[in-house]
Amino acid sequence: MRRYLLPGLIALTTSSVFAHAATSPAVAQAQSARTRPVGVSTVGPWEIVQWAKDRTVSRCSILRERRPPGAPSYGLLVDREGTLLSVETDAWRLTPDVSVKATVAAAAAGAREMKARPVSPRRANIIVANSALLTELQGSEKLAVSIGAVKVDLAFDDFNAARVVLESCVQKIGRNLGAPTR
Repeated sequence: MRRYLLPGLIALTTSSVFAHAATSPAVAQAQSARTRPVGVSTVGPWEIVQWAKDRTVSRCSILRERRPPGAPSYGLLVDREGTLLSVETDAWRLTPDVSVKATVAAAAAGAREMKARPVSPRRANIIVANSALLTELQGSEKLAVSIGAVKVDLAFDDFNAARVVLESCVQKIGRNLGAPTR
């Protein structure tokens, strides 16, 4: 189920829906039971969000917030199940819920095939089975992602500093909010 959540999480991250306080006890209780952002950090062009369900940190996301008009939208989601790279571009015409192969190549490393699951005609969630990719991205200015004959280049400048903040968030997954990190 989480594989379908990233598009919604990305939309919610940039939404102002969380700026409004609950007006009734029932609304407050309903909001506390769902996953919500509890911390946001900005590092260069990246936005790192810590998500919690009730009082427990459940996932972390990093989104490329500043990008040229018309450029792909993309980010990573990390939780206890693993890591997803979600990419949305007008260049793709995908069939939702039909798994496809994606070729992913960081400029500092070789290309690798990964499983992708389109969640809309323009967005695919790519399962990052190899955590070495995040390390490779720290030394790369871009990541090339291909599905079928369509290749998109994603900027990863300033990712090194942003990953430090992301890893700090990831260490808190499964812990109660405010609990010290070991």
